[in-house]
Amino acid sequence: MKRTLLLSALAISIALKPFAQNDKLEKLWVGKEVHDTVKIKDILDFGTKVQNTSMDSALLYYNWATELANKGIASSSSSPQTIKVFLKHKANSLRYIGIVYFFEGTYDKAVDFFINSLKISEELNDKIGISLCYGNIGAIQINLGNFEKAIVYFEKLLKTFEELGEKSSLAACYNNIGAIYQYQNKHTEAIENYHKSLTIFEELGDKNRISDCYSNIGLIKVIQNKHSEAIEYYKKALNIYKLLGNTNGEATIYCSIANLHITIADSVAKTPSERSKNLKLASEFGAKSIDLARKIKSTPLEGLAAVALMNAYKKLGNAPEALKYAEAYIAARENMFSEEKTKALAEVEAKYEADKKQQEIERQQLIIQNKEIENSQQRTRLNLFIGGSALLVLLILVILYSYQQKHKSSSIISEKNALLEQLNEEINATSEALKSQNEQLTRQNTEIETQKNDLANIAWELQDKNQEVEAQRALVDSQNKEITDSIIYAQRIQSALIPSQDALTEIFPNHFVLFKPKSIVSGDFYWATKVKRWTVFCVADCTGHGVPGAFMSMLGVSFLNEIVRKDEVVDAADILNQIRSQIISSLKEECSNYIQVDGMEMALCVLENHTLKLQFAGANLPCWIVPSNNSSNIDLGGKKSISEKVEINAMPNSKTLIELLPNRMPLSLYQRMGPFETINYQLNEGDTIYLLSDGFQDQFGGPEGKKFQTIQLKEAISNINSLPLETQHQFLNAIFEDWKKDKIQIDDVTIMGVKV
Repeated sequence: MKRTLLLSALAISIALKPFAQNDKLEKLWVGKEVHDTVKIKDILDFGTKVQNTSMDSALLYYNWATELANKGIASSSSSPQTIKVFLKHKANSLRYIGIVYFFEGTYDKAVDFFINSLKISEELNDKIGISLCYGNIGAIQINLGNFEKAIVYFEKLLKTFEELGEKSSLAACYNNIGAIYQYQNKHTEAIENYHKSLTIFEELGDKNRISDCYSNIGLIKVIQNKHSEAIEYYKKALNIYKLLGNTNGEATIYCSIANLHITIADSVAKTPSERSKNLKLASEFGAKSIDLARKIKSTPLEGLAAVALMNAYKKLGNAPEALKYAEAYIAARENMFSEEKTKALAEVEAKYEADKKQQEIERQQLIIQNKEIENSQQRTRLNLFIGGSALLVLLILVILYSYQQKHKSSSIISEKNALLEQLNEEINATSEALKSQNEQLTRQNTEIETQKNDLANIAWELQDKNQEVEAQRALVDSQNKEITDSIIYAQRIQSALIPSQDALTEIFPNHFVLFKPKSIVSGDFYWATKVKRWTVFCVADCTGHGVPGAFMSMLGVSFLNEIVRKDEVVDAADILNQIRSQIISSLKEECSNYIQVDGMEMALCVLENHTLKLQFAGANLPCWIVPSNNSSNIDLGGKKSISEKVEINAMPNSKTLIELLPNRMPLSLYQRMGPFETINYQLNEGDTIYLLSDGFQDQFGGPEGKKFQTIQLKEAISNINSLPLETQHQFLNAIFEDWKKDKIQIDDVTIMGVKV
C-alpha cells in the first residue's frame, strides 16, 4: 500500500474553482500598485490551496507564475537584486509543477522540473531551495524502488533542516525516512521516525501533516497484525482529510482501509460469512478510493485502488470485476513506468550530472587562467624591480666617483662608504624578497599542475561513465530487440494456425474479419472449416492478451482441429462442451498453478450449407444477425423460451438486429458448469451474421473518455449493413480508430462478418 510522502512546501486547503480564484486575485490587487514579485507569491499560494483537489487548476497557477517570473527576468528595467527575486520565484514555480507531475505519476516530467529548479537554486546559493529539490528527487527514488539512494538524500536534508531550524521541513523529512524504512521492512525504525514527525507536526498544529502521519502509523499497525489499532489511526486521518477537503488524502485512506479488510478476511476471519463481509467492505472502500483518484487524476493512487478491488473481487469469485480492475491496474502501471519514461528519467539525471561536472571543469580552468595571469604580472613587476635596482646602483657609483674626484677628504669618503653600506643592505633585503617571491611562484606552479592532473582525472572519469551509459543502453536495446524478435516469431506461428484470407474466401466468398491485436500477438482468434455439408466457424476471446493470450489461442485452435476436423463433431453445443473438457483436463495436467479464470470465451456457429439452417452455441459471446427481410425463424428445441435466449432489437434506422444470447459461463472451470445449449435459427439468403469479442465495445475514448458500449456498436453495424462487407470492414476500423484516437488500446479486437 502507498506510504504518504510529504513533498516539502506543499500547502493544502479547500478546493476553489480556477476562475473564482482569478477573480479573487484580481480583487486582491485592484487599486494597488502590486509588483510582479508579489503577484507571483499570491499566485503560488492560491495554487497550493487547490493542489490536493484539482491538480489541473494548480498546474495553471504554477505555469502562470513561471511566465511572470520569466517576464521579470527578461525585463530591462529589473535591477540585479530584483532579478534574483524573480529567479527564486521561478525555481519555486518549477518545483511546484514537478510536485503536480509527481502526484500524477509522470516521473520523467517531475524530475525534469525538479532538476531545472535545482540548477537555479544552486546558481543563487539558496540552501533551502536546493534541499527541497533534493527531497523531491529523493521521493521519486522511493517510488522507483531506489531506497539506498533515497535514504542518502533524506539524511543530508535532515542535517540541513536541523541547522536551519526548519521544523516543518524537518518533520516531513522524518516522515519520508520512515517511509523508506517501511519499504525495506524495517518496521521499528519506520515507526520511530513517524512518531518523531507526528510530534513536531502536533507542536506546529499542522492538521494536514498530522493526518499523513496517522495514515503511515496505521499501515505499520496492519503489518504488525494490530488491526484494531490500525483502523483507529485510519479513522483519525480520514476525519481530518474530510474536514480539510483533502481529496488525495481521503482517497489514500479509503484504499488503506480496503486493503485492511482484505487482510482481515485472509488471516483473521473465522467463518465464510465473516470473510465475505470483510471482502464486500473492501470492495466498497476500494470503489470510493478509485473514484476520488480518477477525479483528481492521480494515476499512482488509481493503480493502488485498482489492485485492492482486483484482489477483493477475485477472492469473492467475481472474475469479470476482478479482470476489469486488473486491466485498470495494468493501464495505470504502463502509464507510469513505460520504457520511454524510465529511459527519459535516466537521461535527465545523467545530463544533469554531466552538466555539473562540465561546469566544474570550466570553473577550474578559469581559476588556472587567472593564476597564470597573476604569475605573469608578478614576473613583470619583479623584472622591473631588478632593472630599477641595477640602474640605481649604477647611478650611485657614478655619483661616488664624481665625489671622489672632487672631494678627496676622508670625511666625505666615509659618508659615501656609509651610504654604500646602506644601499648594500637594501639590495640584500630586496634579494631576500625576490627569493621569497620565487619560492611562492614555485608553490603556485605546483598547485596549478596538481589541479590540471585533477581535471584530467575528472575528464577520464566522465569519459568512463559515458562509456558505461552507452554500454548499458546498447544492452537494453539488444534485449528489447531479442524480446521483440521472439514475439514476432510467435506472431508468425499464430498466423499460421488461424485461417488465411484466401482460405476464408474459399469457405465464405462474402465475408470480412476486423482483427486488431492489442500487442503484436493476440488473445483473440477466429477459425472456420467445412465438414461434409456443414460449415463450422467461430470467434474466441482467451484469458489475457499479448503472449499469454496467444498461447491460449493456439491451444483453442488445436482443440477445434481435433474435435471438428478429425472427429467430425457438428453439433454446436457438443463442440463447446468438448472444448471445455479438453481445456480443464490439459491445463490441470500441464500447469500446477492453474486457476479458475484460465480459459476462453467463444461464439460458435454450424451452418448447414444447402438448407441455411444455423446452429449457435456461445460461451459468454453472442451471435448477431441482421436479416435481409426482417424475418426470423428461431427453434430452441423446447429448452428455453425466446425471451430468455433471443433479443430482437429494433434499431433507429428501422432495421432489425437479432441477438442469439450465449450461456453465461466460459470455457474453463467456473462456479456454474452446466451443459452448453444450441439455438437453431433458419437463415434466408442475404442475411448477415456477426461474431465478435468484447474488445471493440470496451474501448475507452470519445470526447469524454468513456467506453464505446454495445448499443453503439449495434447501431453502427445496423447502419452499415447494406454496404459491401469489405466497405463495412473499412467503416468499422475507421470508427474504432476515431473513437480511440491517442488512448491506449485496452484489449484485442475481433469482428467476423459473413453474408449467406
